[in-house]
Amino acid sequence: MGHIEAFDKMAATYDKADRVEMAKKSANLIRRLLNHKESKSAIDFGCGTGLLSLELSDAFESILMIDSSAEMIKVVEKKIKDSSFSHLTPKHLDIETNRVLFEKVDTIFMSLVLHHIADPESLLMKLSDAIYSGGQLMIIEMERSEGSSHHPQTLSQKKLLEKLPSYNFKNIYTEFFYQTVNENKGDSISLYIISAEKV
Repeated sequence: MGHIEAFDKMAATYDKADRVEMAKKSANLIRRLLNHKESKSAIDFGCGTGLLSLELSDAFESILMIDSSAEMIKVVEKKIKDSSFSHLTPKHLDIETNRVLFEKVDTIFMSLVLHHIADPESLLMKLSDAIYSGGQLMIIEMERSEGSSHHPQTLSQKKLLEKLPSYNFKNIYTEFFYQTVNENKGDSISLYIISAEKV
C-alpha cells in the first residue's frame, strides 16, 4: 500500500472528529447492507486506527484487522487492550507483497483504501479469493470532483461496478452517502459504498 510512511506519521493523531464521524456513518451503512445470516467472520482491510472495526465490533464473531502501517496497528493494539475486545485481531500485513490473506471470511470491508493501491484490480482478485461463497465485499471509496488532482489513480464508481462481476461478484449495490472537502486541496469529494455478494 502506498504512503505507508505518511500513515505511520499520522497514526498518533489520526482520530480527528471528522474521521470519527465518517466511521460512524460508514458503520451504520454497513450494518444496513450486511447479510447477517452469512456474516460471522470479517476482515477490515486497511483498518487504520480501527475506527470502523470498533464501531462494528458487535456485528461479527471475529474481525481480522489488517493494515500496512505498523504504527496504525500499534494504535489498534492499544485500543483493543483498553477495550478488552478479544474477538478483534490486529495484523500488520502489506497485501501488495503477500499473495493471500491467509484465511477465508464471510465479509471483507474496506474504507478509503483502494485509491492507495498501485494495482487495485489485482487486489480485488485477492479479496474475492478470501471471501466464502455467499459472503460480501463492502467497499467505501471516494468519487473525486471533475478536474481534481486528488488521487488520480482512483478507480471510479462506474469502473468498479463494471469490473466486480469479473471477480465473481453478483447482486451489486451502490449508493453515495457522504460528502466532504479535501482539507489539503479544497475540492469536493463524495463517498460511496459498494456492496457485492461473492458467487
